[in-house]
Amino acid sequence: MNTNRDFYKHIATLIKEKQDKAMPPLEIYLSALIRRAGKFASNESLTLSEFFSLLRDAFQGPGHAIDVDANAGYLKWKSEVGRQIEDLQQMDQNGQLKDEQRYFGISAPSGRYWYNFDPCTYIECGTTGALGGWAEGDDTGRSYVPGPVVCIAPDGSLTSADPRDLDREPVEIFQVTWEMISEFSWCGQNYE
Repeated sequence: MNTNRDFYKHIATLIKEKQDKAMPPLEIYLSALIRRAGKFASNESLTLSEFFSLLRDAFQGPGHAIDVDANAGYLKWKSEVGRQIEDLQQMDQNGQLKDEQRYFGISAPSGRYWYNFDPCTYIECGTTGALGGWAEGDDTGRSYVPGPVVCIAPDGSLTSADPRDLDREPVEIFQVTWEMISEFSWCGQNYE
């Protein structure tokens, strides 16, 4: 696995495998993800394969706790995901997660906004929003919005274009830093 496109294809396959199976609630999945990520806490970064394995294995539960010295990037990410878990618990307690329209967006009691509420949607949106790699025709339910979209022109100004006309070559990713994983988690919550 070398590019964002390779990574996205692995995520698409994982989502397809999980599609008709019982899934843990997102807060349980994220708790398992934090616990499993502990074994990488002293690393500055992960490979794409390690990051994918971490996301895949969190479906199996928390695994074994590993006690290592954590770096600041890991601790920041862990804190951010901890706040996401708190939001999900509070939204569950007050009944917001039963709202059938929640995927159009709801505000948690903390004031943070949410669009994604299950592990598969979270990791697909996290991947697309933070790393890219999606291509039209992928079997994940994602599609282009109709009409033109706002984009950045070569001179740095804002312009509009048909999204199908935008060049999206695969990007090689040599390492996934904790900052990138934090962006992934933010996109998992917010990206549509």
